[in-house]
Amino acid sequence: MQKTMICLERPVRENQANWNNRVRDLAESFANQFTACGYAFKDQDVEPASLLEMIFTTHPHDAALSVWSENAYQHDDFYAAVIQLGRYQAYGVWESSAIPFQFEQGRVEGMCQMAFIKKPQSQARQDWLKAWLADHTRVAIDTQGNFAYRQNVVAVPLPLSAKPSWPLMDAIVEENFPVIAMTSREAFFDAEGDPEKFERHQQIMMKSCFKFIDFENFDCVPMSQYVIK
Repeated sequence: MQKTMICLERPVRENQANWNNRVRDLAESFANQFTACGYAFKDQDVEPASLLEMIFTTHPHDAALSVWSENAYQHDDFYAAVIQLGRYQAYGVWESSAIPFQFEQGRVEGMCQMAFIKKPQSQARQDWLKAWLADHTRVAIDTQGNFAYRQNVVAVPLPLSAKPSWPLMDAIVEENFPVIAMTSREAFFDAEGDPEKFERHQQIMMKSCFKFIDFENFDCVPMSQYVIK
């Protein structure tokens, strides 16, 4: 089974709510074509987390479609429909579920923090994978209030009609946090009511992140996540 993630850019002149509806309608109309299907986008439910957003690239980051199928290259009609929503970048990814969670259909509680990661240019891929998947995973679990955590390693960027003007990412992280984490940094770092623990967790987390993230080519966006199938 292959997982494909399609990162979408909202056209500047299109209303956010109307565009979100189009993303939802497209995902639902093609859901039966896939073994599993879901989407995430920015909406009013995650507006309280807007201060957590970090955008440093021109990579599409306004929504993400996630689909599972036997062959990511055999869905031309789907990609033809996706391009009608705006510019996009698709990736075939290898997903690891660091914190397993039983998702049900509908909106997932709280927020999903989507991180679009490019490895440091000077870092060898094997060293990068070790720093992230082997060393950082436990840090992210122990220092944050996340209840679901998926690490998506990019296996292959899927074809576009034209060469993209944005950097191709090496990974996409999906982390689900409860509602309170949108406005409480202490809750985000699993340290509610404990300022010392908060500072400790924050420092440990950031020190670890700098070992595998190129922060000059990095985007982090809070989104609402939905499961269709």
